[in-house]
Amino acid sequence: MEQALVQAEQAEQAQDTTVMRQALEQVLHLYRGDLLPSCYEEWILPERDRLRQAFLRAAERLIVLLEAERDYDAAITAAQQLLRQDALHEATYRQLMRLSALRGDRAAALRVYHTCAKLLERELGTEPSEATRAVYESLMQSATSPRAPTGPLTSRGTAAPLIGRKAEWRQLQEAWRKAAGGHPRIVLLTGEAGIGKTRLAEEMEAWVSRQGLATASARCYAAVGQLVYAPVTSWLRTEALQTGLSALDPIWLTEIARLVPEVLVKRPKLPRPAPMTEGWQRQHFFEALSRDPRMAALPVAF
Repeated sequence: MEQALVQAEQAEQAQDTTVMRQALEQVLHLYRGDLLPSCYEEWILPERDRLRQAFLRAAERLIVLLEAERDYDAAITAAQQLLRQDALHEATYRQLMRLSALRGDRAAALRVYHTCAKLLERELGTEPSEATRAVYESLMQSATSPRAPTGPLTSRGTAAPLIGRKAEWRQLQEAWRKAAGGHPRIVLLTGEAGIGKTRLAEEMEAWVSRQGLATASARCYAAVGQLVYAPVTSWLRTEALQTGLSALDPIWLTEIARLVPEVLVKRPKLPRPAPMTEGWQRQHFFEALSRDPRMAALPVAF
């Protein structure tokens, strides 16, 4: 096990994900639980805890790696093995819920939540944390969406693998995790035409959608000229942000109507937006645009 841990560290430094995966899988295979569990001597406790923590860290790293490779079956197996050693670790339940959703099995993801809730109540007398409940609520809300993906997926997704884009894919996943944790991120994909930027963005959109979360997309083309706020207008018309529009106060909806005039048709009593002649009016308009995504039922990836 020690040798496999060293090999995993070396492979990570060399950015050799194939060897890293093999080494981490070896760690999980070799670890059989607490060292000498029937021994209660003090001298064994530090070594027992060291090996346990090494296993837990290795399992967490393997799960992240397998998810990045879209091998969801293997990632789920690793998460389940981690839970057998640390049954009260809520973060692992959240990972397992997300992985099940990514695989297309939303029912399994919901069962994971209920298992977590029952265990926490029985063992600690507490409820799942706000972060865990948020994942559950996202899954429940997406289950009622007409665009929610259904049916099982293969462990690596239905699309062809992203060849030569593992590093970029991991960067996108990490950016999304930080954004979903309350720290918004902007990612810019640049490069020559035909190298796969659009494919990478589309894969990211599908990956987020399968977790029961919302996405909104827009395209801009040089041939159509410089249309002010064109991508923002497209976003506001997507299903993901329509729920936010319906929840906005009239004062903000009036500003949104500058870009989405059909709002005035649906809400004929809504005041018409006045011409913007003062600086404060522009600030008011920008505030309205920022409020719509915050009112959406689910976190949104643009």
